[in-house]
This record gives sequence, structure tokens and C-alpha cells, in this order.
Amino acid sequence: MPNVGTYRGITIYYQEDRDRYRMWYTDNKGKKKPVYGKTRKQVEDNYDQVQEELRKGLYIANMPDTLLKLMNQMIDEQEEDKKLKQNSINRKRDTANIVREHIKCCRKQIKRIKEDELNDELKKLADMKKFVQSKGKYEYRFSQSYIDKIYSLIRETFNYAVIKRKMTKEQNIFEVEGRVKKPKANKIAKEVKPLTRQECIKFLEQIPKEKRSQIIDIIKIQLLGFRIGETLSLTNENIDIDERKIYVETTLTKDKEDKNVRGDTTKTPSGKRSYPLTYSLQEIIEPYLKPNKPKALIFSNNGKAINESNVCRVVKRICTHAGIRIITVKKKKADGRISNVKTSDITTHSLRHLFASIAVIVKADPTVLRDLLGHKSVTVSYDVYANGTFDQMESTVEKIEDYYTGLTLETANADMEELLKIISTLKVHTLEEKEIIHYKREIVRLVYIPKLEEDVNALIQKVSKIEDTTEDNQERLNLIYNLLTNMSAFKIQTKELKRDINQCNENYNYIFNYIQTTQYLIKEMEKAKKYEPKKKSATISTFAINY
Repeated sequence: MPNVGTYRGITIYYQEDRDRYRMWYTDNKGKKKPVYGKTRKQVEDNYDQVQEELRKGLYIANMPDTLLKLMNQMIDEQEEDKKLKQNSINRKRDTANIVREHIKCCRKQIKRIKEDELNDELKKLADMKKFVQSKGKYEYRFSQSYIDKIYSLIRETFNYAVIKRKMTKEQNIFEVEGRVKKPKANKIAKEVKPLTRQECIKFLEQIPKEKRSQIIDIIKIQLLGFRIGETLSLTNENIDIDERKIYVETTLTKDKEDKNVRGDTTKTPSGKRSYPLTYSLQEIIEPYLKPNKPKALIFSNNGKAINESNVCRVVKRICTHAGIRIITVKKKKADGRISNVKTSDITTHSLRHLFASIAVIVKADPTVLRDLLGHKSVTVSYDVYANGTFDQMESTVEKIEDYYTGLTLETANADMEELLKIISTLKVHTLEEKEIIHYKREIVRLVYIPKLEEDVNALIQKVSKIEDTTEDNQERLNLIYNLLTNMSAFKIQTKELKRDINQCNENYNYIFNYIQTTQYLIKEMEKAKKYEPKKKSATISTFAINY
């Protein structure tokens, strides 16, 4: 039997025939006895449990069918049968440790536990407090969701005991609904609030100021509604550039050693979905693709999965630099001193909520939003029962991308006016390659600015007031027509250029035409601004507005 190390001065052995780790302890009668575990951590935890029971005088030599024993046995069976994801098993083990620490009657034989004593123990959980170092004060320890997990695990163990014939159905205190009451937590649940409009603008403006990195690109993807675990578990084979799709098939999870690994499935069955690979998304993801390694993670740290907390830390840093929801926390330094540190309460999940909020603003179809977010039912977003098409999904994502870009430029109208002046005087056939690419990118950004199209519409309304003279009517109608056609051509060419960036980069004639279209639009806008009616006008709305 190989020696695999020591724990608290006690040797740990690995028993190959039983696939178990083993340690020895001395009971309260001076006899040496073994304690086992499926993993090294588990045998260490079991050893600590026995030592704690010995210290408190709670140790029972013959190990009857206690609530805690059956709970761990049930979790072991679920792990062996692979009925649950490893992440869920880990959470159950964490919950079982809470039961071991705070539910005193868990060491009693399960059929001897009375409903009154269990109710009393559960009630104490709601009132339990702990000192939060980062805030420098005591707070209630358990949220409602944590209490629900503890209650559910205890209930599940009682039902398991009946199945295993450790007690009768009549002895199960959970058999009659209401006998064991679920306590109400005193801890107020933290509400995830999406960024406000102004906060969103600050966030988007701060991102380009941060040093470009893999995590910054991950954060850009999070703005489009992905769960952080879904983004971090994407592999090269999940990206189909030809079909323009991202196949969301898995999420990050934890293994037995509590390390981040790519799971076998998504968080929920409905999370498995196809997501539109827009051209903006492609620009972010493409540099990280490794076609010769289809199974490799797109975003990784030397091949290993990136920790979600690292991404969250950068989100908080961006928000702190941008002045978004700043909070002060107390942090312990290496030398033991406590210092005040400024951070933000925004997390990566806040960005998913932001995506959903903007989807409502741009009037996304409820079922499309459900499919994009990977929810089981539209009741999470809206209560509608139908399926959104993939084209609708792509259109919705593009609208939200445009909204984000529009926000960042909405505060820079002076820059827009300056750029329009520069473009209006350009001699396109004398431009060098770098200048062409630069102005192409700058013009593409213009199409996102709500004010540009608003200005064109306002000018159309202005020149829609027609005087009685035929000459004036014709002149204004031509001006309206030119504004409409040039704005339409500008938007169409912009969309085409976005959709085939590589080809357009090589086809400089296409870019020349694109810049010229922009110049024509600017010229017509200037004409409309300078035009003044000569006589009392009458309004023609149908042609101008609904053209």
C-alpha cells in the first residue's frame, strides 16, 4: 500500500483494491482505527471530523446511521453514479460541511431526530452572523439561497434513509409537509442591477483606455449576453466562420480537486444553443483561433482554463477607473495591516443583465432574447411561447452592438463634426494606403451615431415645407431625394464593408466609392442647412418622410 504523504503528522495511504485513501486515528478507548475517503482532501476532512468529535466528546465508536453519515454516503453514491455534474457534487459537499459544523443533531441517529430540534437548529442559521473583514462589520452569514440548499440536502437525506431502509416512511419527519419549516433568511439578497445609460457610456469609453489583453476581449464578448463560464469554455471547434455561428455547448465547472475545467454540458439544457457570429464578434475571436487544435480552448492561460474571478477582477478595475459604483473595502496586506481599497460592486454577470436590458430598449423579440440568453422559458424575459429565427437573433445582436457603439460616440458629436469636415475636403485618389484604411474605419463608426441619421431626418423635415412656386418645389424635392438616396447608399455600403472587411481592404476602388458617397451626403446636408424658404410655406409630409 503506497504512502502518498502526511497530514497533521499522520501518514496517508492509497488502498488500490478499494480505490480509497486511508488514515489512522486513535479513538477515545485508545484503539487505532481507519478513516477513508475517495480523494485525499476527503480523507483529510473525514480525519478532521473524527478529531473534532473526539475533542467535543461526540464520537460514537460504532458509527450508527447518523444524518451526517447518510448524507455523505448519498453524495458518494451520486458521484459514483455520475447523476450530477462534478460542480454540483462539490457544492453538496460544501453544504454537508455547513451541516456538520452548525446542525448539532446531524450526529444523532437519523430516525431519532425530532422535528422540534431540527427546526430549532435551522432557525439558528438565519440569525447567525460573521465578521466581514472587507466591510469591517458583522453581517448575517447565510442568504436565503444557502439556507434553501441546506434545507433541501437534509430533506433529500431523510428520503434517502427511507429508500435505504434505515428508517420507516412514518419516521421521516419530512413526510408531512410543514412539519420541518424552512427558515427565512435575515440576510438581504444582493440584487444584480444592470448598468444605467450613463454608467454604460462610461464603461464603454474606458475599455479602449485599458491595455489590450485577452481578458479585455473576453469582457467585450460578455457585453453580448454570454455566461462567463460559456465564454471561457469555448473551443476552436465551437466557432464556424462559414456558417457564421458560435456553438455554445459547455461551460466551465470544477473537478474533484476544485480546479477549473471544461464541463460536458452547459449550465442548463436550454443553455446549449447556436449564437450568431457577427462581424464584430469575429474580429474579437479570430486572432485567438487555432485551426490545427480543434479541442483547444480559445481563451486560456498556457492551455489551462482562465479563472472566472480573474475576469471579474478586471471588470471591477475598469469600473473603478471609470468611477462606476465605487465602494471601499478593507483588505488585509501581507504584513497583516488592514487598508482601505476602492473597488466596484459590478461583476461579469452584471454585463449579462445589461445585454438583456438593451435588448428590451431595441425592441428585440421576446423569444429571440430567450434564445440568445439560453433560457428555458421566455418567462425569464417575457411570457411568450414561440421560437425566434436565427436571422432574427443575428439582427438583434447587431442592433445591440450598434447601440453600444452609438453610446460611446453620442458624447463625441464635436469629433463627428470635425471628421465630416475633413472627409468633405479629401482628394480620395491621392490618399495613401494607411490613410484609406484609417478613414474607412472612421466612416464606418459614423453609421452608428444616432445623431447623424437624426440630423438628416431633421433636414428633410426642414426642406419639406414647399412654397407655391414650381421652381422651388422641384428644387426642394431634388434636395429631399438626394438626402434620402445618399443616406441609404451610405448605410448599405457601410453594412457591406463591415460584412466583408478583408475583401474591401484589398479593393481600394470600393473604399474610394465609399468615401465619395460620404462626401455626397455631407454636400447635400450642407445644401439643406443653408437653404432658406423665400415665401410662406405649406407642408408636404407624405413624400418627404415616407419616401
